[in-house]
Amino acid sequence: MLRLMLNNELWSKLREIMLQHSIYDKPNLRMIVEAMLYRMRVGCPWRDLPAEFGCWNSIYQKINRWSSKSGHNMLKYLQAAIILLMSDSVGASPHLQNIKHPRIDNTLHTIEHEYHLKIGVYALDTNNDQIIAYHANDRFPFQSTCKFMGVAALLAKDTGAHLLQKKVVMRPQDIVFWHPVSGKYVNQKVSLQTLAEGAISYSDNPAINTIIRELGGLQTINQFAHGTGNSSFKMENYEVNLNSRPDSDADTSTPQDMALSIKKILLGTVLNIQNRALLLNWMKSNTTGYNRIRAGVPIGWSVADKTGSGNYGIANDIGIAWSPACKPVILSMFTISDKPNAKPNDTVIAKITRAIFDEFEQHHACYQTTHF
Repeated sequence: MLRLMLNNELWSKLREIMLQHSIYDKPNLRMIVEAMLYRMRVGCPWRDLPAEFGCWNSIYQKINRWSSKSGHNMLKYLQAAIILLMSDSVGASPHLQNIKHPRIDNTLHTIEHEYHLKIGVYALDTNNDQIIAYHANDRFPFQSTCKFMGVAALLAKDTGAHLLQKKVVMRPQDIVFWHPVSGKYVNQKVSLQTLAEGAISYSDNPAINTIIRELGGLQTINQFAHGTGNSSFKMENYEVNLNSRPDSDADTSTPQDMALSIKKILLGTVLNIQNRALLLNWMKSNTTGYNRIRAGVPIGWSVADKTGSGNYGIANDIGIAWSPACKPVILSMFTISDKPNAKPNDTVIAKITRAIFDEFEQHHACYQTTHF
């Protein structure tokens, strides 16, 4: 007998989302989605789908059409929506357990000593509410991880007013360093949604500056962050003038506050499910983090993240990671040196990630399913 993933409540929510995106409600729609989830779990070829799902070729053709629907990848959007719906049971637990095992502290201390950096970590395993915290309440310059907060503020304001579809003109004076998306629209109109995707997936600097100005300025972003419980978030500058100095509290936050903001924004109710799925999909498509969290998670795990880099050896990465068997792990990692010319080191973040997962797998059986 097939093991199906969607209970009636989850299917009711997902079906509503699909109908809003003009996906026809055929009698076998639920089984088509279950077939997609099955293939995500086991990784089999389409032709090896169990016959109980229906004709494999018909299912493949349907999902292939979803992939290019309306000029964007509807399939990725639906996958993100499913992941978030299945994570909706992740709530504000009063029973967070800080892992006080000397092994993980010793490992992180060794990495600090090896690379001459200060490390800040807050990781939360939503499978059992266990946490790993290391310098988690110290301030670190957040650099471009702040784009997560700026885009989330935009999505939170987009409540039926079609704000994402609003178009703005990219003026030549708005273009600063690193503009892979916004640079294509100089003296042209571009939607805030296109800029938001560019800010998250490509870390486009003029894109996030334009979004912040459209929302009312830096104080608006600070207020939004504080509203998510991130009382330490303090943004004083636009890109590309964010502070990197370890002796200043400008443009800083703490690993713990950033992690809890991720939890509330991606897994909570700050955003509606449609906009949460958009943000998760943009983070999953991030092009700047291949050698950080993604390089450290076990085989079979997916990652949605936002990086930040700067002088003083700043290499940051925040986001979530999940597998077909495990609920999301929330990750917030920051590094900084006391040397202005120190370069960001992706390897450090990858090593921290591996250490976190090595520790978490000792405390929950779901991790064993990704051992090969």
